[in-house]
Amino acid sequence: MLQHDAVKSNDKREKSIQRWYQRLAIAGTALGILIITLAGAWAEARWPHAAGTYITVKSRSSADVADVLWQLRRVDGVRDAIAVFRSSLTADDIEGTGWRNVWFYANQTDASWLAFLPPDPTLRLHQGRLPAVHSLNEVVLGYELAQALHLGIGDRLTIQPRSFTVVGIWRPSSYLPGNFSQISAAAAESVTLSSLPSLDHFVVLPVSTEDAGETARRIWRKIPDVEVLSPEWELARASREHTILGLTLSAAVALAVLLSVLLSANLTPQREAWRVTVLAGMAGLAGGWGVAFAANLYCGHTLGLTPLQLTPRLALAVLALAGGLGLLAAWVGGHWPWSIRCATTALMLALCGTALVTLGTLNESLNVSLDEAQRTAADWVTLPGVQADAAFLRDVGRLPGVRGYTIEGYGGLANEDEERWVGPWPSSGVFYGMQVISGEGTLSVPYHLGYWRGGPLNPEKPDEAVVGYNLAQEQGLEVGDTMRIRDVPFTVVGIRERLRYDPDNDANYRIDISMEALRRVLHDPFALGELTLLVPPARSQQEKSIFLQEIGTRLNVGRLLTVKARLAEITRSYPAAWTLTQANALDSIRHARAIHAGIVVLCSVLLLAASALAVAGTMTGRLMQDELRVGLLKALGADEGMLLGDYLQMAAILGLAGGLPGVLGGWELSTWLNQLGSSTSVELLFTPRLGAAVFFFIVLTAMIAAIAPVSRAIRQDATRILYSTSLIEREAESLTKATASSPMSGTVTPGGSES
Repeated sequence: MLQHDAVKSNDKREKSIQRWYQRLAIAGTALGILIITLAGAWAEARWPHAAGTYITVKSRSSADVADVLWQLRRVDGVRDAIAVFRSSLTADDIEGTGWRNVWFYANQTDASWLAFLPPDPTLRLHQGRLPAVHSLNEVVLGYELAQALHLGIGDRLTIQPRSFTVVGIWRPSSYLPGNFSQISAAAAESVTLSSLPSLDHFVVLPVSTEDAGETARRIWRKIPDVEVLSPEWELARASREHTILGLTLSAAVALAVLLSVLLSANLTPQREAWRVTVLAGMAGLAGGWGVAFAANLYCGHTLGLTPLQLTPRLALAVLALAGGLGLLAAWVGGHWPWSIRCATTALMLALCGTALVTLGTLNESLNVSLDEAQRTAADWVTLPGVQADAAFLRDVGRLPGVRGYTIEGYGGLANEDEERWVGPWPSSGVFYGMQVISGEGTLSVPYHLGYWRGGPLNPEKPDEAVVGYNLAQEQGLEVGDTMRIRDVPFTVVGIRERLRYDPDNDANYRIDISMEALRRVLHDPFALGELTLLVPPARSQQEKSIFLQEIGTRLNVGRLLTVKARLAEITRSYPAAWTLTQANALDSIRHARAIHAGIVVLCSVLLLAASALAVAGTMTGRLMQDELRVGLLKALGADEGMLLGDYLQMAAILGLAGGLPGVLGGWELSTWLNQLGSSTSVELLFTPRLGAAVFFFIVLTAMIAAIAPVSRAIRQDATRILYSTSLIEREAESLTKATASSPMSGTVTPGGSES
């Protein structure tokens, strides 16, 4: 009777264990497929690009548009060119969107097929058709604008007093905000004078057999009054983004494969693994679609973008991968040795740690940039548009409380030939005239930059220069060397430390000279600069506002620029950190921090959940092997707390084995990505607090994940565990003897002969 009860108890326990394995396999596979779905949707949205296909040209003066088009078409290698005009809709026209502005574009061209070339040339129509070339009442909308205004094909959109019929809607884009519409050039000319569109840029189509970079250089050389956007720079940025997308998608696939196979290998029978994996894959795909829908809804409202695109091609690929994971799990199924399980789990934890660190470096870069600027420039106030002449400086000297000021005058590029070539920071550098009267700095560089080598300018020597770190490295400059700024020689007396914040800042390619030297280089004895005041610290924001209002009144200036406005500018240089909505500087900063923190939190939840499932599956397998040990220890008087601590220590070692390589891998990966970027790319910032936080959460997750399977195992009755284990061993021994005595075994049995 006791043996019968033990057999029933053992069967019940086996079924319970299989149900536990099945839950882990479903959760792990669904989570892995969800991660792949999100990574694939991001890649689907961001992979297409038009870099190198078109050349963007901007006019630097109010030149005749027809004349510039004629000159562009005469350049060797140019197939055609169009002029793109832009203007904004009124607030009444876009009421309900919550956006600051909505643009309408019109293309001036002789080619009908270019009349409605979209601002992002990779866009294709989502619904409807393009307007007629000379239509006066038809419009095609950006996808996000149509969604915000709840407009469809056949609905009406008002642009100033004219009403237009919506005949087409572009597909959603992850590059170009969808707050735009397009009308014909004839329709643009017919709107009221108050909204006449202004020239925005020219789009040049090179001949397909010509190199776009070489054609762009010909335009730059032959047409003096235009700026040309470097196609090589655009291609380099697209190539870097493709590398990041490829790494992200590869890491997601590797994570899903490891997690699914690790958790599905113990399912019996093995065909159960395929069924569970496919069903879990469908659930993961549905979950990924839900997350992508919510993310697109938020980004469509705040950014006018659709960052995740779940296409039928991606859905089929994800389902096929789920089926492949099921076949792989069935093929490699069985009880894995503890060493292989440990190695696989540690690899998964390391992969998750690397991803968390890399994501965290972007968030750290934004937050440290903002925090350092706020701490450094809290008492700096710039007077934009006000030229600091002698009379104005006398008025400043009479202001009570002002501790000093700095004058900064922009000179331009050190090599004038680079003025019209738009790309990375120019190798010749950007020079400024500086005059410091007890001041600390300017809001153009709201950070304290020390000197890597040398020291500051001597105001009494107008032939000295201080250069940025990157410029010194690229030109091989040392303290004491001579450099030329527009053919005027200067002696390098200092090299600044490298600035790692604010991607759009030119501090690393900057050349500081005296104001007297600036006037000499520009051949302008009356060249002046912008003034930045050093005001006293305020006990509260209200006190500071009153003081600044008093300064504005006494100096008769309309606007004062504080560090808050500068912080809002810094956020716009980070991906997805800007907003189309009506937001002041403080709201913009909060939005930037919130969206980057939200991305990190979402990815952390997914990656740490995957880590937890992997550790739970591995610890379950270990506890199955240690059943007899657990039973003996409990029979000998060991309490559950001691056993729990023993296995939690084992899980912590797993976390250590994966967490440390993960942090180091993330540091190496972020360093490599920084080297891959250009001088204007966001620098990923690895900090000790980021590494410590990721390491701590990886180890903590491993320990928490072990609690459920360990508690489940150690709470079983010791007597039943020992009896069931001995029963299993006796059955296994009987089966071995029966096999050994079988005529097919090829052995000599008692009373028989060798077969």
